[in-house]
Amino acid sequence: MYNSIYTENLAKNLFPVLGIKPSKARVIYIPVENHNIDLSIKQKNRVISIGRIHPDKHYEYVFEIARHLKNYDFTIAGAVNKGMEAYYKSLLSVKPNNVNIIPNIDNDTKIELYRKSSIYLHLNPKENYGISVLEAMSYGLIPVVPESGGPWIDIVSRGKFGYSYKNIYECPDIIKGINYEDAKNIHESVNRFSQKNFEESMLNFINDVIN
Repeated sequence: MYNSIYTENLAKNLFPVLGIKPSKARVIYIPVENHNIDLSIKQKNRVISIGRIHPDKHYEYVFEIARHLKNYDFTIAGAVNKGMEAYYKSLLSVKPNNVNIIPNIDNDTKIELYRKSSIYLHLNPKENYGISVLEAMSYGLIPVVPESGGPWIDIVSRGKFGYSYKNIYECPDIIKGINYEDAKNIHESVNRFSQKNFEESMLNFINDVIN
């Protein structure tokens, strides 16, 4: 069982090397609740990125983008795990004035951030699925993702439900060109990942296996 088409493609390339030949396989998406959102309260030009405060997240790229979009407000939010305190402090020391960093964000603050923000910026080019992207879309945010990985292939559907970039230097122009009217269609697209669809896909796969 694969969590995305992207993961499935990786596995298909790897399995022959390992001598593995699955008799049955299926892509089954992890479900996300779609929330009732008042899109009229969204603050345009407000961009967020949520994830662990860790070097692997490449938050320095957010800084680079923010320096070219001085009339946009950027927020980075996420857990500062043990051992990452120095990295967090280093980010604070070099961040532009239009970037806010929220360490160890609590759930209520995160939801409020989702409700008021308009754009979700994702930076990991090798994300297997991208649950954070999907969660942001469920709150009506417009995603901007790398043109690779699960967010691009499975969630944004190669540009059908969001925006993409090949390298971070494209991001300022892409963000400036966002049509905020896309938010309604993007929000509704999250219904593809409903709990009902997950349960039906799982049940069908189980029945296929045992029969």
